[in-house]
Amino acid sequence: MALVCVSITATSTGAAQAEIDIAESNEAEMVELRLDFLAEGENWESLVSYGKLPKIVTNRASWEGGNSDESEEVRLGKLIRALDIGADFIDVELKAAETYEQLIQGTPKKGLKILSYHDFEKTPSLEELSQIYAKMLEKGADLCKIAVTANDISDCARVLHVLQAATNPTIMLAMTERGMLTRLLAGKYGSMLTFCSTNSGKESAPGQIAVAELRSLYRFKSIENLTKVYGIIGNPVSHSMSPAIHNAAFKHRKVDAVYIPLLVDDVEKFLKSFDEFKFNGFSITIPHKEAALKCVDVVDEVAERIGAINTIVRLKDGRTKGYNTDWMAAIGAVERALLSLDPEYRRRQEAPLRIREDEGVERPLNGKHVVLVGAGGAARGMAFGAVERGAKALTIVNRTMERAEKLVGEMKSMGKPCECTAMSIAAFQAGEAGEFDVVMNSTSIGMHPNEGDTPVDSDLLSESMVVFDAVYNPRETRLLREAKDKGCVVVDGVEMFVGQALKQYELWTETKPPKSVMEDAVLRGLKLK
Repeated sequence: MALVCVSITATSTGAAQAEIDIAESNEAEMVELRLDFLAEGENWESLVSYGKLPKIVTNRASWEGGNSDESEEVRLGKLIRALDIGADFIDVELKAAETYEQLIQGTPKKGLKILSYHDFEKTPSLEELSQIYAKMLEKGADLCKIAVTANDISDCARVLHVLQAATNPTIMLAMTERGMLTRLLAGKYGSMLTFCSTNSGKESAPGQIAVAELRSLYRFKSIENLTKVYGIIGNPVSHSMSPAIHNAAFKHRKVDAVYIPLLVDDVEKFLKSFDEFKFNGFSITIPHKEAALKCVDVVDEVAERIGAINTIVRLKDGRTKGYNTDWMAAIGAVERALLSLDPEYRRRQEAPLRIREDEGVERPLNGKHVVLVGAGGAARGMAFGAVERGAKALTIVNRTMERAEKLVGEMKSMGKPCECTAMSIAAFQAGEAGEFDVVMNSTSIGMHPNEGDTPVDSDLLSESMVVFDAVYNPRETRLLREAKDKGCVVVDGVEMFVGQALKQYELWTETKPPKSVMEDAVLRGLKLK
């Protein structure tokens, strides 16, 4: 298992001590003292012996991404002094290795030397990374550290390749959000440690994760070679509650698995780059649901009819299979809301509708006019569900008419008695959709941090209309708030989000999901519980 090392980036001695205290309280196993962050004149030597944790002392040169503009003799001299007073490790740049050796010539060895290499612009080729690593060994590194920049998440595959082949104690990572998986999976692929921050905003390098989040949300200390890996593929993904909901479920059921965010620009490129690593499954979110369907080995029949997937499962034979768990979660939530308008249903106080394919099951969408905002991957599942479940009419409203018309054509090809129409946003806002019973927003309009936006003018809403918003962060979007003021029955995205996640967990583990645990994880993440 990799160690948890917190980088101390304070500018004063007192603040640095406070950060070391935070590291200790969050059960970090090591700290990195960044001398180049400290203001001139601060008593850095006192920090080497402060607290109980082992120390890596770093005084990063400005020519390799740090803050120190001191002469090499002064800068490296501080590292030599750090070893003299008890530092466990010092970090010397590979480019400064020869100068460092000249400065310590003839003195007894103390502590351990990390030789490091940083590239803040790119990830070198596999051959170049291997050469850098070999040079570190040649220069006598006790521990090798390579930190590069991931401009695309596929760059991480090269980092993991070299890390897995390492023969010495090694730290390897890719910086930026696109490289985050190398930090989170350090223990699985053999890195000695991962660097993290005390809190958000205190990072010493792009992509670092706060120590509390690393240990609790991702259960970093339980990740090892055999740990299964799942994740959410999307752009953006930093807002997603998926890691919270699935990691809570894995923890509750004691499943040796971790679920991580994957900021992906090109889903096909990512899946090809990481195919040999055999990750166990993925959630797919905006904007990759349609493109991902073409990247799996097998597609579930319903998902193929919808034309988009939100779930990938690694089958036992190694192939990948795509599913769509969105549509039933969204349509089920809307149908339950419609049933709540039925006095007879309320009187009976029945349990929420169980969506089944049985003949004779109540189908509250029968005879309803549904307006669907959006024509992307999420919209495809909702459109399919509305038509499949008996809607009288479906109006697809989208910024790009071509996409809306294409989706309308596909819905018509289902052969169901549903009148499907494409409409521009301007025409919809002008009232050209006429009367409708249900409006469903499948877009990210209104999602954090753009909470002030709404996809539907409130003048179009009326009492007893059902309004569904797939956005779940924030839980009450502007659309839902204005709909509630108009007397509409509102359905937030949390119900859909939890519903689709429950089915994903079942597909991945072939076991019943812990529903209450997963619901609680989302509500806590949204600070609603």
